[in-house]
Amino acid sequence: MACGNPLDAFRAATEYLGPDLYKLASFKGVMINLIDRGVFAPNTGLTHSTFTIANQEPTTVDRPGTAVTLVNGSNSGSCAYDFTQVNWGYTEKTHSPVKLQWKGPLVCKDDQYFNFSPDRFLNEYVTKLGEYVENDLEHHLQYYYMRRVPIYVCRTDFDTEVAPVGDSATTFTAPQATSELTQQMLDTLSVELIQNRSLMVDQNGFITLGDEGPLWSLAIGQQASQLIAQNNSEFRDDIRWAQSGAGNQSELMKRLGANRTIKNFRHVPWLLPPRFTYSGGAYTRVPEFITDTSVSKGSGTKINPAWASPAAAPYEGALVLSPWVMTSEIVSPKATVGPVSFNPSNYMGDWQWVTGPQAVAAASGDACYDPLGKFGRHFAEYIHALKPGANPLSGAMIIYKRCAASYDLVQCT
Repeated sequence: MACGNPLDAFRAATEYLGPDLYKLASFKGVMINLIDRGVFAPNTGLTHSTFTIANQEPTTVDRPGTAVTLVNGSNSGSCAYDFTQVNWGYTEKTHSPVKLQWKGPLVCKDDQYFNFSPDRFLNEYVTKLGEYVENDLEHHLQYYYMRRVPIYVCRTDFDTEVAPVGDSATTFTAPQATSELTQQMLDTLSVELIQNRSLMVDQNGFITLGDEGPLWSLAIGQQASQLIAQNNSEFRDDIRWAQSGAGNQSELMKRLGANRTIKNFRHVPWLLPPRFTYSGGAYTRVPEFITDTSVSKGSGTKINPAWASPAAAPYEGALVLSPWVMTSEIVSPKATVGPVSFNPSNYMGDWQWVTGPQAVAAASGDACYDPLGKFGRHFAEYIHALKPGANPLSGAMIIYKRCAASYDLVQCT
C-alpha cells in the first residue's frame, strides 16, 4: 500500500505572489458556553448512574379532613387513625463516555523550504483546524441537547409537550409543524417551563429570576426572532404603543441579529439554527455546509443551498437554553499507571503535532518509512461523558415552520 501524499495546499514560488492571505470568518455557536464541565471519575468503569428523587405532590384536591367523633368505649372515636400514605420514588439514568477524533493533513518538512510563505500558510491552516473542532463539538452537544429536552411543535396543539426522544434515537420523531413561532406560543411555553420547575438561576445568566418574573434565554434564528415581533398585527401595535419614541431601539426597528428581550425570553441570535425536512413522522436535519470544490487546491466548505431554502428545509428549531440539562464530564487519564508510564494525553480537543512514522502510519494504514521524522500531522481527540443535569426538563426544543417570504412589490409605471 502506498504512503499518504503530503499536503499539497501550498503555492510554489514560480512567479510573484501577493503578500496577502485572506480567510472568511467562522460561525460561533452557543452550546460550548452553555454546558458546564466536570471530570469523569477514574477507575469507576464505563457506566455511571445519576438518581433524581421523584417529586411527591398531593393528587387529591378535595381534602375536607376526617371529622373527629366521640364514641365512648370504642377505638373508632377520637383516637382512630386515618393516615394518608405518602409515596416515594426515583429515576435512574446512566451515562458513558463518547469520543470524537480528528486528524489534519500530512506535511513534509523539506517541502516548506521551497514553498511560498509556508509559515503564514500553516498558521492559517492550524487556525482553521481549531475552528473545525470547535464547530464539530458544537454540533455534537446540540445533538444530545435536542434529544434530552421536551419538544414543542408549532401547531394547533402547541401546548402538548412531546417527551424527549432520548440519546439512542436515530430519528427525531415529533408531530409535523404547521405554523411559524409566535409570541402567543412562547407565552404558553413560559407556563410550561414554570410547571417544569425551570426557575433555578445560573451564574452565567441563561436563566434569571427577578421582580418582573423569570427570563429564559432562547437561541433562535435571526429571521424567526424578528418575525415574532411583526407577524401578529395586534401584538405589533402593542409593541408600537409601548415603545413609542424609542426610535431605532424599538423592537420593530432593531436590526437582524440584534439581541432583544420580549416578555419572558431573551433572544440569542443563532446564525446557523438547525433546519429539517419531514417524512414518515420524523425530522431529518439538513447540514449547514457542503463541500466546495471550486477552490484552487484541495477543498473548502460553503453554505448549503438546501439549508438556506425554505422549500428544501421547511422546518427550523429553536432552543430554550438551560445549563441544568446536562454536564460534560471530561476523561482525564493519568500518564503513570503503577510501574509504567505513557506520553501525557490530552482529551480536550486540542490539536497535537505528531512527527515520524507513527504520524504517517496512523493516517495511511501502513508502516511508511520515515526514520528522520520528515513527515508530521496534527491529531486531536475529545473524550467525555454527558451526565444528565439536575433538571433536563428546564430546557426545550421548539420546531416551527419556515414560511416562504411574501415580499411587498412596487410595480413600475
